[in-house]
Amino acid sequence: MFLPEAFEAFQAGAPEGAPGVGMAEAYAPRLASDAPRVAFDAARAWCRWEEAVLQVDPRAEPSGRFEDPTFRLGFARVVTHYFRHLAWLDPPLLDRAADLAGLPVTLINSRLDLSCPLSTAWSLHRAIPGSALKIIPGSLHGTLYGPLADAIVEAGGAHADVLEGRS
Repeated sequence: MFLPEAFEAFQAGAPEGAPGVGMAEAYAPRLASDAPRVAFDAARAWCRWEEAVLQVDPRAEPSGRFEDPTFRLGFARVVTHYFRHLAWLDPPLLDRAADLAGLPVTLINSRLDLSCPLSTAWSLHRAIPGSALKIIPGSLHGTLYGPLADAIVEAGGAHADVLEGRS
């Protein structure tokens, strides 16, 4: 919706892919191809899409991580593997959210994230009794810098005792 030119280029790398999980399904065989050119071209197209989403933030500087073809291929393979399997959340986490009541759950989401919309975290927060939702104003997608990264570190520290089994 917000990056039609970037999405069009992304979809051109796997024309049979439909938006959403269908793109991961279409890219997966290309990324696993025995033909190095096919796999590396697919990884480049996938990572250009990733960077387009990240670069919406004018403060974001290209990290350079996608310049390395080995990293690019590994990253694209892992991401598509998780997307294709819906992160193994079957049944969906929202359907099981009440099971998390009483656990120290802190959800953190950027207000303007184009890739992971706030409405998803909001719905999950409303479904998990006792959860906390921290909305990061002005932030977009990505955790490489700034308030989103800080909030994740802060939440992890706040729950350190529970995570280490001390409470």
